Amino acid sequence: MDEEGWSWVTLRDRRYDRVIFLNSAALGAEDFYTLDNNAARSEGLDLARHLNSKTLEAWTGHPHLSVIPNNPGETFNDKIECTVKAVEKTVGL
Repeated sequence: MDEEGWSWVTLRDRRYDRVIFLNSAALGAEDFYTLDNNAARSEGLDLARHLNSKTLEAWTGHPHLSVIPNNPGETFNDKIECTVKAVEKTVGL
């Protein structure tokens, strides 16, 4: 990285126009977090929350970070709509 003149901040902030981070169901939508319907998922709630936090931490500071939470009373379709709005904002719609 030094030889190329890169920094972690440069790599984080200039590679993507927007970062859209969807919080795990393990954080705020625990009733929908299960290992039963996802063969790739092997972590329990505590580890999933920890990994969610660490991944979000890696992107925190990006100038165009959109965090899509799991809000009480909202559906997954509401979460998708928030994601679509973030994309629309990025492309100028």
